[in-house]
Amino acid sequence: HTAFAGYSIHPLMQQTAPINPARLAISPTAGELYALDTQLGTLSVLDASGVEPPILVAVGKQPTAVVVSADGQWAYVANQESQTISVVYLPSVSVIQTIPVEGQPFSLAARSGVTE
Repeated sequence: HTAFAGYSIHPLMQQTAPINPARLAISPTAGELYALDTQLGTLSVLDASGVEPPILVAVGKQPTAVVVSADGQWAYVANQESQTISVVYLPSVSVIQTIPVEGQPFSLAARSGVTE
């Protein structure tokens, strides 16, 4: 831990962070944080407790946005340069679908309760 101005600071996470984290999202159900690395084209899954090592999954070129479903089962990643959306099944941390889109997706929004 580190002492600063009479306070003791204890790090909560002892993990290696992505090289160039662009966007972050947090799981609504699990103790996980999701970080995009635009240079590597990866989604990092970080254990918020700091116990488990990070898991990286390749998504697309220049990922710029990530959203997590309300049930914590899915992550959707906008890949600007590849012009795709990666659909990641979080329990296995694997890309199960890559959806081509027109233009360069820069952001995403999630809406709960949609069954279509």
